[in-house]
Order: sequence, then structure tokens, then C-alpha cells
Amino acid sequence: MPPRSHQIPHYRRLYNSLELVYEVSASTVKCVEGPHNINGFTSHALSAFMLTSSIWESLLNWAFCSAWTEIYFGAIAATRCSSLGQDLDRLSLLKKTYVLPLIAFEKSFDKTAFPFQGLQTLVGIRNHIVHDVQDRAPEKEINVLRTQGCLLNNGELPRYPSEEKPWQLDVATLESIRWCMNLLPPLVGELIKLSGRKEAERLAEFRIVTEDFAKTLIKAPLQCVPFGMRK
Repeated sequence: MPPRSHQIPHYRRLYNSLELVYEVSASTVKCVEGPHNINGFTSHALSAFMLTSSIWESLLNWAFCSAWTEIYFGAIAATRCSSLGQDLDRLSLLKKTYVLPLIAFEKSFDKTAFPFQGLQTLVGIRNHIVHDVQDRAPEKEINVLRTQGCLLNNGELPRYPSEEKPWQLDVATLESIRWCMNLLPPLVGELIKLSGRKEAERLAEFRIVTEDFAKTLIKAPLQCVPFGMRK
């Protein structure tokens, strides 16, 4: 039997799963807090970091290494990327994010600025989830989420050993999930900008989850309808 061809992108379906993680978490949250009453504890938050990383990597692979690359980015970029082969699989997500646009467009993300630094935070937490090692926590990355208002109880650091808790509980919040989701649109937007092509706007399939929209999900009945298809 010949190998199956890869004809559809995975990232769209993964994104639908991420939306569902957020909706289920918001609809079942026991109590809400924060300045907009849209934050709360959820045990599903860790999966958001995993899914968001996978969505972005899947989109990169599809955009730069599929039959659609020429449509999105033009013939020159497609030719440049066609020589990558298995070398692509050896790159970490951060390196892939930087290297692929550099090969295709001869320019890439600014590593010192958002959204690349946001991706660094996402990947840092994702790596700590996957490589679960005792007595090691992604404190730098957690502090980024703290400054973004994603943590509960004002994100205060413990003053005494008796107040310490697993770091995973720090990021197990609704706002951490929303932060993950809201990282994708600027990443894609920067990619489109780097390409300089209107055709690349077909990749802009993610939307910012606003505070007002987040409020509609809190303790509301599940609709299981993609956010972009709702009125």
C-alpha cells in the first residue's frame, strides 16, 4: 500500500480542541475572580500549553513544507524550503520558528520582542510539563504569566515554606488558557507580515479571545461551536 498523502492541515482541528478546553473550563469553573471576573482555577490548563505549542508547530510545518507553501509565500520561498527535508524534524520549535522565515524570506522574528518572547514563555512551560523533574520549576516563565494577570490570588510568591505549592497550580487558571490562545494571532500575524504577501493571510484563522467574550463563557451552557462561527 502506498503511503498516505498529507492533504489537510492538523492545526485547525487542534485549535478546535483548544477552544473546547477553554469552554469546558470556563463553563465548569467553581468560582471566578480577578479584575474582570473571568479567572479561576481549572485542572485543564496544562493541556493548553501543550496544544498551543502543537498548533503553532503544525501551522509552521504546513505553511513552509506543504504543497500550499507556494500559494502562501510564492515560488521562491517554496523552492528555498523544499530542500529542508528531514533536517526540519531536528529543529526545536523555537529554532524552527526563527529559521523557517529566515530561509523563506531572508528575515525573521525579533527574538528580543513579542511575540517571539511570548513563544519562549510558552515553550518553557511546555518543556517543564513534558520533562517533569522534581525540585525544578519554570519560575521565569511563571513570572511572565504573573505580570500578565494570569495567576490567582494576585500571583503572590510564598513567604514561608508552608505556603509553597506545586508550580503547576500557579498556571492552572482560565486566564493562562486565554493567554495561550491569544499568543497565536500575533505569531501568525508576524509571519504574514514577514512574508509580505496577501495570499499568506489565509493562515490568519485564529482570533483574539477578548475579555467580553470570555465573560460569555463563564458558567454558560456548552455550545461546542468554534468561536469564529458564533454570532
